[in-house]
Amino acid sequence: MEKVNSVSHDKPRLVVVMVIDQMRADYLWRWQHLWQHGFKKLLEKGMVYDNVYHDHVPTFTAVGHATIFTGTSPAIHGIVANKWFDPIRKTKVYAVDDSIHKKVWGEPDDKGYSPANLRVPTVGDLLKLRNPQSKVVAISLKDRSAILSGGKKADFAFWYDFIQGQWTTSSYYAPDLPQWVKDYNQKAHAAYFVPEKWRLHPKLHHLRDKYDPSPYERSPFKEVPEFPYDIMDAISSIPGTIGSTPWGNAITLDFAKQAVKQMKLGKDSITDLLAISLSSTDIVGHYFGPRSLELLDVYVRLDSLIGNFIDFLDESIGPENYLLIITSDHGVAENWKFARDSLSIDAGLLTQDSFKIWQEELNAFIHKKILEEIIKPMPVLLQEVESKPSRSKRKRRKKYPKNVLAIMNQWVYLDRQKLGDFYDIALEAARQWLVNKPQVLNAWTRKEILLRQAPPYLIRSFDPERCGDIWFLLKPGWYEGYAETGTTHGTPYAYDQRVPVVFYGFNTQHAIYHEKKSIRFIAQHLVNLLGLSALWKVE
Repeated sequence: MEKVNSVSHDKPRLVVVMVIDQMRADYLWRWQHLWQHGFKKLLEKGMVYDNVYHDHVPTFTAVGHATIFTGTSPAIHGIVANKWFDPIRKTKVYAVDDSIHKKVWGEPDDKGYSPANLRVPTVGDLLKLRNPQSKVVAISLKDRSAILSGGKKADFAFWYDFIQGQWTTSSYYAPDLPQWVKDYNQKAHAAYFVPEKWRLHPKLHHLRDKYDPSPYERSPFKEVPEFPYDIMDAISSIPGTIGSTPWGNAITLDFAKQAVKQMKLGKDSITDLLAISLSSTDIVGHYFGPRSLELLDVYVRLDSLIGNFIDFLDESIGPENYLLIITSDHGVAENWKFARDSLSIDAGLLTQDSFKIWQEELNAFIHKKILEEIIKPMPVLLQEVESKPSRSKRKRRKKYPKNVLAIMNQWVYLDRQKLGDFYDIALEAARQWLVNKPQVLNAWTRKEILLRQAPPYLIRSFDPERCGDIWFLLKPGWYEGYAETGTTHGTPYAYDQRVPVVFYGFNTQHAIYHEKKSIRFIAQHLVNLLGLSALWKVE
């Protein structure tokens, strides 16, 4: 490998922002005794910020990445969830949906991918604006993580085709993959990286009897979640399953090295940006939860992978020529049953089926409240659509006008057009109904949010076009999910909001900072460091 000598300059040749998906702030310290490589080096030599928050909701992947790289909140950048409901088209919208630009490689589908929904420039966009010769590349197993990190003007956003097991991109960036990526896809397929079995790391064997198996976990590989796991057959059948193992991180970082080499990132005085998002920590975390040996195994192996990547950057770019920033897009909650059993917390799970029931009940409640407010109900509001009689001639069940279009991301979407003059009645009725639910701590209407009579995290997360009409806060320990085992994230509680941030390399000295900061400070720091034009934000 070509070695580069350090030189004196005022800007790094390469900025690497590495987002470790779902890395909660306490992980860096809780497992400190296990670090021997990358995390150890970061903690001993880096600038560590241990009180940084994603001060928005929901704390999801797409929202977190857009916030990190634009330095703005969802109210400004427009990425209000991984998916949100469009009340005009009455359909769900994916954060990187694009009807025009299709995937150029891998399993064909009818989806489109681009940063079209992102409303403001990223740091990479501002870097390209200052000097079009700067190169901006974003890499992740997940499409949304790569695309939203890179921004509008990125040279490429690459993600992993989970069906074909190959790296791909969108026609938004180029009509075809670069030849070096095609060559890489032919040689470095998933099976190249993984062993036959995922065995517990030797460093963790002493913990096995205490933690494995656990009733709070589930596995994508077998019914009982305990080591070892036969992963080769699963990955050979569905290559994307590699994301559920530590080797999803390995293949991502290996591909990132190839991008540095082939695109000559950091090889001249013009600053380049490489965004890397490591998704396996999130996927494994969802399956097994934050107390699992499986997740700890992933992090122990990631410690080595990051150490190896730092060594690679030292050799290929030069230790004083790059700035590495490590952070996360969100934290994670404890499994609700674990919280209930171990902490005696009134925790719980709400599924999509739960919200379907809520939607039916809320429709009925709104209908009742409107009828109470008028003497002669409008025909459209009196309408009771009856279900078809069953063969058993059971009593017909009443259905009420569908004034609630969706419940999604803890937003209730009302049909404002249908409600018309009765919108205010429906709005207050919905809020009243929600705050009386035993799982709900509080709720705020869009009117209260617009009048800034709501928590700051909610105000900075509200987009009038993409958010609903009432947002409800679940009680601590409750979350919206899809399985009783494993876990998820999305709330404004500290366990979902607080993440680590470490600066390492160019112009950094070891220090630990405890003052509270918003995750948005990363982009502002880069703007100041690189002499870029101002972020598109409102304080």
